[in-house]
Parts: sequence; structure tokens; C-alpha cells
Amino acid sequence: MLTVLLCVGCVSSNQQEENVKKELSSKKEAQKSEDKPKTNKKTLAIPLEVNEEQFSTVLDWMDEETLFYTTNSPVGTKIHTYNIFTGESTLFYELDAPLVQFEANVNQSLFFIHTSPSPDVAEILIIDDDAKLQYKANIKTNELEYTWNQVNGEQLFISSFDENWSFSTSILNVDTKQMIDNPFEIPFIQWARDSDITYLKWDQDIPALTAPLYSYDINKKTESLISNDVVANTNFINVMSTIELIDNHGTAYVKFYRYDDHKLLSEMKTRLVSLFSEWSVPSHDMHNDLYVTVEVDENLSTYSLISFNYKTKKKETIYSNLENLPIKISPDGQYVLYGASLEYIIDIKNKQMQDIIKLA
Repeated sequence: MLTVLLCVGCVSSNQQEENVKKELSSKKEAQKSEDKPKTNKKTLAIPLEVNEEQFSTVLDWMDEETLFYTTNSPVGTKIHTYNIFTGESTLFYELDAPLVQFEANVNQSLFFIHTSPSPDVAEILIIDDDAKLQYKANIKTNELEYTWNQVNGEQLFISSFDENWSFSTSILNVDTKQMIDNPFEIPFIQWARDSDITYLKWDQDIPALTAPLYSYDINKKTESLISNDVVANTNFINVMSTIELIDNHGTAYVKFYRYDDHKLLSEMKTRLVSLFSEWSVPSHDMHNDLYVTVEVDENLSTYSLISFNYKTKKKETIYSNLENLPIKISPDGQYVLYGASLEYIIDIKNKQMQDIIKLA
């Protein structure tokens, strides 16, 4: 009996040791799996086949899986959604006039629509992600510019111009349905925070290729200089960005500033192409810390899609041999829409480009 008990004890001890080893091995494998870089698991269900005579353009992202695109109808424009993974396409909204501009707010909860029922009238529509109308107004204008507030997604700055380029401005609050007329006499602004804006102060009497960038506190009504020799300014959720000229040969820096004290956080050297009377501003967008833009090569002949992390200062080429055409990053930062009609999609991690639309 003693011999049998000893043998059973040995077997039990060995079994426990074996189980512990298996458990440790499983944990190690799980950890290795977690440490591996994540890749896109879903397969893109593209391209979408659309009638060539009807297709107009891809508009924007509805969410991280869904795009907006438009088709022309005899009486106006149809806005459709398209899921890039399932391939499902549905009619989202119908307009009885030509579509001029369309853009989602910062969290894809509201969508700005500008139609043109007549040459001197702009119709503004704000719809939500259920295609329900939240605001509608007609503005007598020959040209309309707008900027969503990237801090307050319910707020929109609008500038309207007449045929002599005189302008009026307004701030629309979609939530309260209130329009504040002529809050400040500046036609082009970028939101910095809820109570701050930034703008380039161009000298109307002296033609120039750059201008100083200023910040304006709406509540305190105070102005402060941020930087000189600025070509362009775009503000994002966490940081403001500028493109600043270094010399007359097109050497420039993309610079990133903090909102509260305008401290320079990071900069990326780049190149600009001259258009004689102005500098060509490369298409650019941003997701979290990652700035994505099309950058011209040293010969100023072709562009590449590049990314720059303003915190780590890592610069990387995503895709080469492109043109300076519009781009839009997906809400999850996985993809970039690219093209004159945003008709291509580029996978940032896999560095691959595919057609979104197939014309039939």
C-alpha cells in the first residue's frame, strides 16, 4: 500500500507540474500575440460599381467603416452611404439642387451640406447621422466658406461673399439654432478653442506670399502674434499646425503649437511648390498624433503620401508617385481617402492603394 501511495503521489505531482508548465506556456503565447503589431483583420469590399454617367464624387467618412458618395439625378443630387467592408450601399439623403460642399463635423455626428438652388443663393442644411434635418437656411451670396469647430462639434463659422468680394460672417450653433451675425471682421479663420480663433493677417495693400498668424480671444477681445511667414494654418483637436516658409526656394516647416500658450511642440522640414503668385499648399489631415500630408520630392515633380508623428518626430513614406490631391483620414486612423474625387483608398499600415469606385 505504501508503494502504491508513493506512486500516486509522484504521478499527481508530475501532473501538477505539467499543468503549470502548460499554463505558463499559454500565457507566454498570449503575451506574444498581444505584443505583435495589430493589422487590419477585415477585408475591403471594394470597388463599388457605379454608373459612369451618374457618379459624382466620394464625399467624406460617415464612420470608420462607411463612406458617403453622390450620384446625380435629373432634379438634384443623391447622397449614398457605402460600407467598405460589407459592400452595402444605401440611399442616405436626396437634394433637389446641385451639391456644392459637404463635410462631417469632428465626431461624424453632424454633416454640413451646401447646395446652390440659384447662382446667388446658397442653401445650408445640417443633418445628423440618421439623416434628420437639424438646421436649414438660405444665404444670399456668390461664394460661401465655412469652418467646423473641432472642439465644439455643434458650432460652425460661415463667411459669405458678394460679387465684389465684400463679405459678412456668422457663427451658427446647431444645438440652439442660433446664428450670430458678424462676430468679427475676418473672412477666414480656424477655431483654436471654444473662445479662441486663429487667422492669417494678410496686408490687403501689399501682395505677399506669407502672412503673420494671430490668435484672437473672443471673450477678452485680445489679439496675440503666434508666428511670422506663415503660408497656411490648420487646427486640429489637440494641436494647431502651420506651414511656414524658410526661404524663397520653397524650403518650409510644418510646425505644431500648443493651444494654451502657443508653445512650439514639434516641426517637420518639407518643401513647397511655387505657383508664381502663391505657394501651393499640400493636402493634409491629422488623426491623434499622426499628421498625414502629400509631400513633393526634391525635383518638385511628384508627390508622396507621408506621415509624421509630432510627438515621436518619426517621419515615414506611406505611398509614392502621387499628385497633390485631396486626402481625408478615416475616424480610426487606418485609411486615407485620396484623389480628385476621393476615389482611392490607401491602407496606412499595409501601404497599399485601391480603387473605391468602378465606373460601369
